[in-house]
Amino acid sequence: MLADARREALDVYRSFARGELALTLRQDGCAADSSTARSERAPAIDQRGTPIEAPSWAAVGLLSLLDVTRCPGRTGDVEHQRCIELLERAIAERSPLAVGPVLDRYLRNLDRVALLRRGSPISAVADRRSSWLDVALDAPHSPVEFIPLSIFTRRFFRHDLPALIGSPTAVDAFHYHRENDKATELRELHADLAACAVRFQYFIDASGLTEIVLDRAAIGRAESAFAAALFCRYNGIRHATLDGVPISLGAGSG
Repeated sequence: MLADARREALDVYRSFARGELALTLRQDGCAADSSTARSERAPAIDQRGTPIEAPSWAAVGLLSLLDVTRCPGRTGDVEHQRCIELLERAIAERSPLAVGPVLDRYLRNLDRVALLRRGSPISAVADRRSSWLDVALDAPHSPVEFIPLSIFTRRFFRHDLPALIGSPTAVDAFHYHRENDKATELRELHADLAACAVRFQYFIDASGLTEIVLDRAAIGRAESAFAAALFCRYNGIRHATLDGVPISLGAGSG
């Protein structure tokens, strides 16, 4: 059964790598780059015309990343392979696997995580480009960029984003309820965040990916570094860089 799941997952993966999976974002009629794996705001269609739901779409992106970063014989490679098998099975069965737990296992298994700022799908809209920033995992040999983190200004997340994606109630979904905000958990675990001057919310979306909302007018270098540090803390990442610059995991202000 696992062999069949692997073959089916790889079929989907190869089609994805060849660009046969059409990715569209309902944002002012603008299409996103088909080489970028995003969250549930990016519905995809496979080569058979079958919709790929958000968790499956994210699983394809994460599988492509893990497939090129495996290192046989390395300490922890068994865990790495287990993550690949979980994703392959989910893709083959079209099961609604949220990739968060698998991503968490993968990240905790790394000595260092390299993150890259990647702008946003609406970067062409001048008055909004500083309101949404995507952050990718650096994997030069992967055919796609996997986006585990998106950062938003509070105003954009609450007021502009629902209109852009054509869903006025999007931010009222269960995943964004106050009880699912991980900010409280982070403040309890890290004393410096309790006194942090930056108000933030930390959500895990339907795909299991991270969305951080900052009470700031724009997402600049300092804000993205702060959010990246929150992401690292929540995922137990000990050493990380953002655009090649080491991320300080001891500072609670940005």
